[in-house]
Amino acid sequence: MNYRRLSSRAVLGGVVILVGLVLLARTTGVYDTGPLLRYVPSLFVLVGLYALVASGFRNVTGPLLLVLAAGAWQLVALDLLEGSTVLDLWPVLLILLGVSIALGQVRPRAAGTESDYLNAFALFGGVERRATSPRFRGADLTALFGGTTLDLRDVERTVRVRVTETEFEG
Repeated sequence: MNYRRLSSRAVLGGVVILVGLVLLARTTGVYDTGPLLRYVPSLFVLVGLYALVASGFRNVTGPLLLVLAAGAWQLVALDLLEGSTVLDLWPVLLILLGVSIALGQVRPRAAGTESDYLNAFALFGGVERRATSPRFRGADLTALFGGTTLDLRDVERTVRVRVTETEFEG
């Protein structure tokens, strides 16, 4: 059975379209989306979990911070946790950031793959991939507040690489 894995670009685009449709329904008065907007933090939890799985659990800290922060935000939105309790626990995020910085000094080598096509998704972190297949056709790279590295030194033909990148410039 020949099937193609859902690209990170399609997932990101789908989430943005979904949020846009909900906001459009609210602003035009077509539908009261107030109850739906209450669950927006869950979307961020799902994106963080997707980033963990898509990176093969090599990019852990950024997505984990997103899951924790969005999860706490969701609990507050559902009145299961008080906002003051979440604010009392913010040093945990600082500790996790410190662990990330300390462990980030040792970077693993890029994961080599014999696949003909690569998908990489980086969220608040980095992903490194190396194409080693002689039949390599291309890659789809998505980075949200992070970066991707694609090593093509073993590829002997012209390939197509699609890159989606989002960063904050302040």
